[in-house]
Amino acid sequence: MNMRNGIAFILIIVMTILLVGCKHLEPNITFTAQVLNLSEEEYKSVGTKGIENPTIDDFKKMIINFEMNAEGIEERKIKVPDEYTWNEMINSLGDGRFMFGNWTEQLSDERRDAKYSREIVLYSKGLTEQEIRDAFGMAIFEISYSSKEGEEFNQVFIVSEQMEFE
Repeated sequence: MNMRNGIAFILIIVMTILLVGCKHLEPNITFTAQVLNLSEEEYKSVGTKGIENPTIDDFKKMIINFEMNAEGIEERKIKVPDEYTWNEMINSLGDGRFMFGNWTEQLSDERRDAKYSREIVLYSKGLTEQEIRDAFGMAIFEISYSSKEGEEFNQVFIVSEQMEFE
């Protein structure tokens, strides 16, 4: 190897190390929105009083999951629909559509990692997939964060666009 090739080789090694070392880590973000059929066990827990001739096929379970492993970021903000917005969206489907639900969230700004989960059981008889999608068009998750290098990033997840039906 001559002197010129040796210097070129060393420069390539140094540049590779610098590029790898300066690369900012992006957070791992997952978001899912599923509309599923109920299991027999879940159906047993649905209060069907007042519903004429209910069957298991008259109900759907919507599950929304968001997780963010925020390794390598300096600051983050997460905006999720509030309780009023969820109620408004569900009520837009008509009276008596919400059967029950629950949610958990760990979105504190002090934490780097974040989790949000919501489960809603709906009386869906007579509703099309598109009507369910349309009802949840206001369910928007907005995530913004900055890297340790000061770069700003934004991501938006619209529940109705992410919905997968079983």
